[in-house]
Amino acid sequence: MTRDICEAIEKQIMELGCYSPIEWLLQSGYLQYVDYERWRMEELPYLEDSILCPTDKLLSQLNKGEHFATQFNLVIQTQSLTSWQSASAMSLKISRDPKLSRLLARLWLRQKDVPQMDLFMDNPSVVTENKLINALNNRELAKAQSLLDQLDQQVPNHPQLGDYDRLIAYAQHIQKPLAADFIREELERLKTTILPVAQKLLRQTTRDYVAPAWRRLAKALTDSAHQDSSSDLHASYAWQQMQNWGEVKNTIINTPNYQQQPILLARLAQAFWYLQRWDQCLLCWCHLFGLDAKFSAEEIEHQADARLLLMWHDFKEQELSDEDFPAWLLLQEPGLIHHIDNQFFENADQPLLEVLVQLLRAQGDDEMEWRRQLQKLNPTLLRVYLEGV
Repeated sequence: MTRDICEAIEKQIMELGCYSPIEWLLQSGYLQYVDYERWRMEELPYLEDSILCPTDKLLSQLNKGEHFATQFNLVIQTQSLTSWQSASAMSLKISRDPKLSRLLARLWLRQKDVPQMDLFMDNPSVVTENKLINALNNRELAKAQSLLDQLDQQVPNHPQLGDYDRLIAYAQHIQKPLAADFIREELERLKTTILPVAQKLLRQTTRDYVAPAWRRLAKALTDSAHQDSSSDLHASYAWQQMQNWGEVKNTIINTPNYQQQPILLARLAQAFWYLQRWDQCLLCWCHLFGLDAKFSAEEIEHQADARLLLMWHDFKEQELSDEDFPAWLLLQEPGLIHHIDNQFFENADQPLLEVLVQLLRAQGDDEMEWRRQLQKLNPTLLRVYLEGV
């Protein structure tokens, strides 16, 4: 969850063994997965039309990433990004700008992961297996089954035959509707059986393979009367896994009393960050700390949003308790008062924050009165306020 491309490159190499600029766009929130998927389904003519980053800034970041990636001795390849909708092998259009298209289509691989042409020529099964992986990534199940049969004939004792067969069978299985009685079982199967196999075989394209499964689960959970807001059995969790942040947000705000449920608020904060709604993201954290400061303090440490983490670490250097974070945050981001209304305090019992809001809005004699109120509640925060005046 970082928008800095250098941090993203290190994270990708560590987790996936490669660096993809398009993956960085998805991780940063500059590209929503639902739009990427629409592009792969030929519903959008150019990917660039859905990128939420000015072209000049995007080119600057990509060039910065290119320079940084060279430090890892990675090998550059061009990704073959073809349609999931048709059998056409023609590459999809990324951008109207040839330079931007070239930069975004690149895939940076570690030396040991680069396919060797002499190995390909000497070992036809390697070619077949790579075609099989591509077919699974492109959701071409009939082609994948044919290639698996071919691989079985070439290498009958291939150690991954059973795993490939499991992935194909599961992709066929999820095309059927999911009954409410089997949601829990299906979720457990996906998390513990299918996902580990997909991550082992498909690596950086795992999300493309499992996205239909998460969508199926999300829709089944949405239609179910037995969602559990305190666990993974809530539609927002499934939408979160396929990075459909718009649906994460919609599902949560349509859940009764979501403001009183820490897990949902944490997911909502994450969704707002990806949707580039910074103020709403911070307000979610204000709610969270007012509701459960211990849970929030643990949760915020796992955020990869560099700006939010820096603010949290700066706060921890103050002589304040975790419960004071919303009030301290408001002093750092005073513009938040324009997004706080009476309904906010109906959903979050935070008298300290309420006094601070009144202080930031006050003038003249009223301001002195609210300063006195803040002095009674929290002298340290008054000192922080006065230092910033």
